[in-house]
Amino acid sequence: MDSKEVYVLEGKLNGKEMEKQIVSLQEEVKEIFKDMDFEKMDIPMTLKVYKDSKLPASIEMDMNSFVNEIFKVVMDEEEQGNMTAKTCLLTMTFQEYNTVDAIEIPKEALDAVEQNLSDLAEEAL
Repeated sequence: MDSKEVYVLEGKLNGKEMEKQIVSLQEEVKEIFKDMDFEKMDIPMTLKVYKDSKLPASIEMDMNSFVNEIFKVVMDEEEQGNMTAKTCLLTMTFQEYNTVDAIEIPKEALDAVEQNLSDLAEEAL
């Protein structure tokens, strides 16, 4: 990545592992994936790790099988025909760690009167 040396790790994210992650999502999101066949999905991925810091440099995932399975489920439910994606590549690049832009606290927050929970409870009564 750029001029830094990286280790390159390649593998596949198993569809069953993907399904485990989706189960932890909100109900509305889970509903979308309920009819998907995760057994068919192996998502090829490449992880690059900076050699000097051992921190992730990038993650690239070939999401084509995942997206096409979503299309298949949605199109079947809607009886709208067929749609496929030729390519769907997700790339995340990490360039900076432990850096934060200046944080400005608004003047109204600085000028606000401090109250604790017991004061608020007494005011409510």
